[in-house]
Amino acid sequence: MTTFTTTRDLPAPIEHVFAAISDPVRLARWWGPKDFANLFDVCEFETGGRWQFTMLGPGGKHFKNKSEFALVEAPSKVAVQHVSEPRYRLTISLIASGGSTHVLWEQVFEDAEIARRVEHIVVPANEENLDRLAAEVARNPNYSADGPSRIEVATFVAAPLADVWRAYTTPADIVQWNAASADWHTTSASVDLRVGGAFSSRMEAKDGSFGFDFAGTYVTVVEHRLIEYEFGGRLARVEFHQKPDGVRVKVVFDSETTHSIEQQRQGWQAILDNFARHVLRSQGS
Repeated sequence: MTTFTTTRDLPAPIEHVFAAISDPVRLARWWGPKDFANLFDVCEFETGGRWQFTMLGPGGKHFKNKSEFALVEAPSKVAVQHVSEPRYRLTISLIASGGSTHVLWEQVFEDAEIARRVEHIVVPANEENLDRLAAEVARNPNYSADGPSRIEVATFVAAPLADVWRAYTTPADIVQWNAASADWHTTSASVDLRVGGAFSSRMEAKDGSFGFDFAGTYVTVVEHRLIEYEFGGRLARVEFHQKPDGVRVKVVFDSETTHSIEQQRQGWQAILDNFARHVLRSQGS
């Protein structure tokens, strides 16, 4: 066996660091080396739980991963057994030190020869992984267990992935589907689809009684697979999962405090259902 070890001291309480690991949406945001993104199929964050996902690498490369959480001890330790090749066990230990946290990252490969061949990749990748963990923790300096709830909605679209992606990201399409009810509409939309790019949709009641700009900035863009964006201090994540007969579109977003969780879920779900109907109409034209 061969072990690769690295450490990092993070200026945040241990509970904050563990939250960035235990929350699947946040874990997906920082897991892996620089310039990688993730789509999770299964993430059962508990001892014995399954973890199956696809890493989206630069240049359109995709890497399937199958692991299990061999040990979860909140808030101090997580062990991951990588089931697919190459086989290894990663143990992340968190040690509280005043208001900071010492992170110990130990990756043990079963086969010493495989470890030797991948060392030049693994060692810098582990450092980049910890860089991304540190950035994720810093992104939420005021983390609280009582913070915003995360709401998930989804729909299935029986259409090619490229068409689904285009309809979701093209202003001319957005103005046709971006409304939760028949008495609302989107009068204009703009999209700068790149990391750091801005987007905006002007949403108004058709009787002119009220309107607002739904606007924000793109944080992650992986063509045909993933979009993450910030809006009004909140985060949303849009995943495109290709299936044999179409695409499952999943949206996960931070809640706000004005409307109930159920009202927000119903509103976002209605918009997503409108989107699915719009794509199908477009396919029939």
